[in-house]
Amino acid sequence: MRVGVRSSASGAAPVVRAFAEIDRGNLEGFLECLTDDVRFAFGNAPVLTGKDSIRGALIAFLATVKRIEHVTDRIWRAENEVICNGRVRYLDASDHSHDLPFANIYVLREGRICDYRIHMDASALNAATYGPAAS
Repeated sequence: MRVGVRSSASGAAPVVRAFAEIDRGNLEGFLECLTDDVRFAFGNAPVLTGKDSIRGALIAFLATVKRIEHVTDRIWRAENEVICNGRVRYLDASDHSHDLPFANIYVLREGRICDYRIHMDASALNAATYGPAAS
C-alpha cells in the first residue's frame, strides 16, 4: 500500500493499517482493525455485521484475486469519522489488472473501525471474476 496523504490524516491509523493488512493478504490483521460489532458495506452488497460475517465474505473474495494494492490520495478526519479516496488495484485470477477508484467512509471507536463503507463501482472486477451477468 502507498499512502500519499494530501489532507489531515492525524488519528486515521486504524484505516491506514487496515489497508496495509489487506494488501499483504493478512485477513486476521485486517480484522484486528475492526470492532467485534463492526458494520461493513461494500457498494450495494448487503451490510455485514460482526467480524465472523466479514471473515467469511473476505475469504471468498480473496480467493478470487491474486493481489490487492490500495493507493490512497487523500484522508480526512473529523472527530471519530474518517473519509478517504484513492484507487485500488486488483490482480484477478486470470492475471488481469483492474484499477478502480474508491471513496470510503469509516467511523472509529476506541481506536478501531466500527463502521466501514466502501463506495466503488466494482462491476469490471465482478464481470472478470463471475462473468458479465454479475456486473
